[in-house]
Amino acid sequence: MNKEYNISINITPKAFEGLARQGMLCHQGICELCDDALAATLSNEKARVCVALAPDADKNYLNIAVADWGCGMELAALTNALQLGSAPLSNDRLN
Repeated sequence: MNKEYNISINITPKAFEGLARQGMLCHQGICELCDDALAATLSNEKARVCVALAPDADKNYLNIAVADWGCGMELAALTNALQLGSAPLSNDRLN
Protein backbone atom coordinates (compact mmCIF):
# COMPACT_ATOMS: atom_id res chain seq x y z
CA MET A 1 0.00 0.00 0.00
CA ASN A 2 1.46 3.36 -1.01
CA LYS A 3 1.02 6.35 1.26
CA GLU A 4 1.53 9.94 0.23
CA TYR A 5 3.12 12.49 2.52
CA ASN A 6 3.57 16.21 1.98
CA ILE A 7 6.78 17.74 3.32
CA SER A 8 7.34 21.48 3.34
CA ILE A 9 10.92 22.42 2.54
CA ASN A 10 12.09 25.65 4.14
CA ILE A 11 15.36 27.54 4.13
CA THR A 12 16.59 28.29 7.63
CA PRO A 13 18.84 31.28 8.47
CA LYS A 14 21.91 29.00 8.49
CA ALA A 15 21.18 27.40 5.10
CA PHE A 16 23.75 29.21 3.01
CA GLU A 17 26.35 29.08 5.79
CA GLY A 18 25.95 25.30 5.86
CA LEU A 19 26.15 24.96 2.09
CA ALA A 20 29.25 27.14 1.92
CA ARG A 21 30.97 25.02 4.57
CA GLN A 22 30.57 21.88 2.47
CA GLY A 23 32.98 22.98 -0.24
CA MET A 24 32.22 19.87 -2.29
CA LEU A 25 32.55 19.43 -6.01
CA CYS A 26 29.76 17.63 -7.87
CA HIS A 27 31.47 14.22 -7.86
CA GLN A 28 32.19 14.56 -4.13
CA GLY A 29 28.50 15.28 -3.46
CA ILE A 30 27.51 12.16 -5.40
CA CYS A 31 30.03 10.11 -3.41
CA GLU A 32 28.57 11.53 -0.18
CA LEU A 33 25.09 10.39 -1.25
CA CYS A 34 26.50 6.93 -2.06
CA ASP A 35 28.17 6.84 1.37
CA ASP A 36 24.83 7.65 3.01
CA ALA A 37 23.17 4.89 0.97
CA LEU A 38 25.81 2.36 2.04
CA ALA A 39 25.36 3.39 5.69
CA ALA A 40 21.63 2.66 5.38
CA THR A 41 22.20 -0.95 4.27
CA LEU A 42 20.07 -3.39 6.23
CA SER A 43 21.77 -6.02 8.42
CA ASN A 44 22.54 -9.28 6.63
CA GLU A 45 21.85 -7.68 3.23
CA LYS A 46 24.17 -6.78 0.41
CA ALA A 47 24.40 -3.07 -0.27
CA ARG A 48 22.54 -1.98 -3.41
CA VAL A 49 23.01 1.56 -4.67
CA CYS A 50 21.81 2.91 -8.01
CA VAL A 51 23.30 6.08 -9.51
CA ALA A 52 21.34 7.24 -12.56
CA LEU A 53 22.20 10.06 -14.95
CA ALA A 54 19.78 11.48 -17.51
CA PRO A 55 19.97 14.44 -19.87
CA ASP A 56 17.79 17.45 -19.18
CA ALA A 57 15.74 19.40 -21.73
CA ASP A 58 18.19 22.24 -21.06
CA LYS A 59 21.54 20.97 -22.36
CA ASN A 60 23.34 22.89 -19.60
CA TYR A 61 21.93 20.52 -16.95
CA LEU A 62 22.15 16.84 -16.10
CA ASN A 63 19.66 15.03 -13.86
CA ILE A 64 21.28 12.82 -11.22
CA ALA A 65 19.52 10.38 -8.88
CA VAL A 66 21.02 8.19 -6.16
CA ALA A 67 18.76 5.45 -4.76
CA ASP A 68 19.19 2.63 -2.26
CA TRP A 69 17.12 -0.14 -0.73
CA GLY A 70 18.27 0.53 2.83
CA CYS A 71 16.49 1.03 6.11
CA GLY A 72 15.12 4.50 5.31
CA MET A 73 14.27 7.02 7.98
CA GLU A 74 11.30 8.12 10.00
CA LEU A 75 9.11 10.84 8.46
CA ALA A 76 10.22 13.41 11.09
CA ALA A 77 13.91 12.71 10.37
CA LEU A 78 13.30 12.96 6.60
CA THR A 79 11.48 16.25 7.03
CA ASN A 80 14.38 17.61 9.10
CA ALA A 81 16.98 16.33 6.62
CA LEU A 82 15.30 18.15 3.73
CA GLN A 83 15.41 21.54 5.44
CA LEU A 84 18.40 23.52 4.23
CA GLY A 85 20.40 24.60 7.25
CA SER A 86 18.69 22.26 9.71
CA ALA A 87 20.63 21.07 12.73
CA PRO A 88 21.93 17.48 12.60
CA LEU A 89 20.09 14.88 14.67
CA SER A 90 23.33 13.27 15.84
CA ASN A 91 26.95 14.09 16.42
CA ASP A 92 28.46 11.39 14.22
CA ARG A 93 31.52 12.12 12.10
CA LEU A 94 29.56 13.12 8.97
CA ASN A 95 27.70 15.97 10.68
